Amino acid sequence: MDSNSNEINVLIKMSGIRKKYGQIEVLHGVDLEVKKAEVHALIGENGAGKSTMMKILMGEVKMDQGTISVDGDIVKISSPNDAHTLGLRMIHQEILLVPDMTVAENIFSGVELKKWVFVKKKEQEKKAQEILDNVGIDIKATDLVRDLKTAQRQMVEIAAAVSFGARLIIMDEPTSAISQKETEILFSIIKRLKAEGISFIYISHRMDEIFQIADSVTVMRDGCFVSRDPISNYDSNKLISQMVGRDLQDYFPDHFSDVSDEVILKVDRLSRKNEYRDISFELHKGEILGFGGLIGAGRTEMVSSLFGLTKPDSGDIYLKGQKVNIRNTASAIELGIALIPEDRKHAGLNLNGNIEDNIMMAVEKKYKKGLFISYSNRRKASEEMVSQLSIKISSLKQLAGKLSGGNQQKVVLAKWLLEDSEILILDEPTRGIDVGAKAEIYKLIVNMAKAGKSIIMISSEMPELLGICDRIAVMYEGRITGVVERKEATQEKIMAYAANIVKREGESKDEQ
Repeated sequence: MDSNSNEINVLIKMSGIRKKYGQIEVLHGVDLEVKKAEVHALIGENGAGKSTMMKILMGEVKMDQGTISVDGDIVKISSPNDAHTLGLRMIHQEILLVPDMTVAENIFSGVELKKWVFVKKKEQEKKAQEILDNVGIDIKATDLVRDLKTAQRQMVEIAAAVSFGARLIIMDEPTSAISQKETEILFSIIKRLKAEGISFIYISHRMDEIFQIADSVTVMRDGCFVSRDPISNYDSNKLISQMVGRDLQDYFPDHFSDVSDEVILKVDRLSRKNEYRDISFELHKGEILGFGGLIGAGRTEMVSSLFGLTKPDSGDIYLKGQKVNIRNTASAIELGIALIPEDRKHAGLNLNGNIEDNIMMAVEKKYKKGLFISYSNRRKASEEMVSQLSIKISSLKQLAGKLSGGNQQKVVLAKWLLEDSEILILDEPTRGIDVGAKAEIYKLIVNMAKAGKSIIMISSEMPELLGICDRIAVMYEGRITGVVERKEATQEKIMAYAANIVKREGESKDEQ
């Protein structure tokens, strides 16, 4: 194919994009090209400049230098309205729909079908339903948005974008909070729209998704353009290496030694109605015990009871051979159990609090003498944790909400390491974290296990379960369907247990 035909096939071309905030240049002459009817992945670590590029493309941020072309014509995009007029739409990670409005009302928000001053509600609902049906979205136009799942809300945004002639849809981490099944539905809709000529920019930290959905990929690093190629030119190692600028042979640190025979935690037939049932397992000193399974399998619900957030209906919990009653989170903490929750931004951190206050959240009492707080000791301990965990901050007074996802997670870990908890429960510890930061988190987890901590790790990412866990327990519909030793663990075996298609020894399928 000659260069002219290539140019004709290009929908969006961003050339030599530069952007400064004050004296700091965050984009250093970056190029981005998206062809018509393709899914183009845009990847890089947090801070690589992906968000700034998209804000410039959508008219939310003004570039200092560079050009943007649509269909070969240089255009000026000064506002989101300009972008919308050109057929550019963005679906943000934080869904922007109005919860108390119907699907139809959200789709036609700002462009209502009216007769004089009155909205033609029935006509609007009919047209919205046609849009949903044409896109292949199984949602009623009359449904209230607040009653929809996260994945369904994303699909409403896609429908709204398509209804107003979107030629390019930007999706930012669209699968971060949805199940595997919902992801498959989303991908089928993307493929259908691509076949109709719509292009996508797909931003994600999940490598398996990139290879599944993308036709081509642009890699960014530290505000610079690294490469653009068809996805077929890459494998995972090459892609990750380009993102972080180094070879990631040690992406998953080698830590496996003999796990202690000492049983730290024993769970015996723990059950809670409609959440989990007959959960039994042992956790050894220095062990990383993974919990796999599809979203909704009951993993988070089960560990919530171990941390005292909910109370089981039946079953027993033993710590070092002694039966314990975990009444609430305070008693769990006293017993040496810590939980790093999946939703770190709302449950693990005070985003409006500074780094020091967040680190001290669980251990403030250690630095009190009577009514007085030793602020110097408090600060020293915080500084030591920041140094130990390599947390990248400007100062201890920096707000937690201003940190990257990886550094936020390190702050949560620091909090519990200071508490000196013996058992750490990590619920999706790397969700929304870029690959470089993931490698750092894995190293921290492994080092904690080497230091004698016992770790329960819930993860929906198969590579990390296989990469750092000593054993993997798999759940399906609230119960454990199998436990696999690391040396025997394969992706296929774990998925079979997660889907409950493995016949357990001495049991017929009907008995399961």
